[in-house]
Amino acid sequence: MVSQLPDDADSAFDEGNSSYSTSLASSVLNYRYENGRRYHAYHDGSYMVPNDEIEQSRLDLMHHLFRMMLDGALYVAPISDDVQRILDVGTGTGICKFIFLLVNMTGVK
Repeated sequence: MVSQLPDDADSAFDEGNSSYSTSLASSVLNYRYENGRRYHAYHDGSYMVPNDEIEQSRLDLMHHLFRMMLDGALYVAPISDDVQRILDVGTGTGICKFIFLLVNMTGVK
């Protein structure tokens, strides 16, 4: 059974400023709930995995497992020391890019 629950409110979106932000808010926050899990409604059904807290925790766990397999490394590609841009292509919750920035901007490992 598919049911629509009320939209989650997010103060990061100010729906009063423009039709662009209103469109963004309605497409991003209009979740579909099925079998107790939350799914995005953008192109409904095109991504079959939930996007709720449980799924985000699973993705973060996968990130940590991959780092363990790589002996703590974030990547194995030959990257120069003066990286200016990073392309994050559907890599989970984004934790990898934040750690990458922390390491490369502050030197903290």
